[in-house]
Amino acid sequence: MKKLIVFFLLIAFTKVSYTQNLSYDSLLREVKQQQVVLGNYYKKAVTVKSKDSIIACAQFYILRTIANNFFNHWYGTRWSFYGQTRIPKQGSIACGYFVTTVLYDAGFKIPRVQWAQLASEVFIKRFSTDIKRFRDEPIENIKKYVADKSNGLYIVGLDCHVGFILKYNNTIQFIHSSYYNNGMGVVAQDLAGHNPLDDSHYVVIGKILDNKSIIQWLLQAQIK
Repeated sequence: MKKLIVFFLLIAFTKVSYTQNLSYDSLLREVKQQQVVLGNYYKKAVTVKSKDSIIACAQFYILRTIANNFFNHWYGTRWSFYGQTRIPKQGSIACGYFVTTVLYDAGFKIPRVQWAQLASEVFIKRFSTDIKRFRDEPIENIKKYVADKSNGLYIVGLDCHVGFILKYNNTIQFIHSSYYNNGMGVVAQDLAGHNPLDDSHYVVIGKILDNKSIIQWLLQAQIK
């Protein structure tokens, strides 16, 4: 019975990941709806195993939704140093605001504006406990580190930039609001190449969506 419940939750709460044509407003409503329902399941769960199953479902749901929906909406949005748009492909968005806006819109109660203006390592440490730092190392070392990790979503902080690394569906991508090439904006790139990640002397990578942050998501608790 428990396996059937988990299977049902995986199907019911990942349907948005397969819906490619949702408007952004509809996506936000869908995510909020799923967050409330999953949160209620979590609050009513009485065993550790049941709670762990719901946490796993939520992790799976959030990862797929960010990878398949949020990023797709934001691709092509222009970069500017002071960009703060809340609407994908309208206006412009700076690198820090891109990261915090995606997380905020995905349901994490974070101080979106305050974190966007912080040095990236500061809010990486507030959102992740699985952190690795590199200094003046070749990009191949960074690629190997991520390749050896499990699938998931990472925040990557650089000399003067921040973005995501997504390891998902056998691919590894650097997803960020790029100021390169006359401010190309939100784009998915290989980790190696003409981009701020490959050119940065200092790199800090934090794996997010751990159990602690997922429980905060389920309970809609403030992350400070």
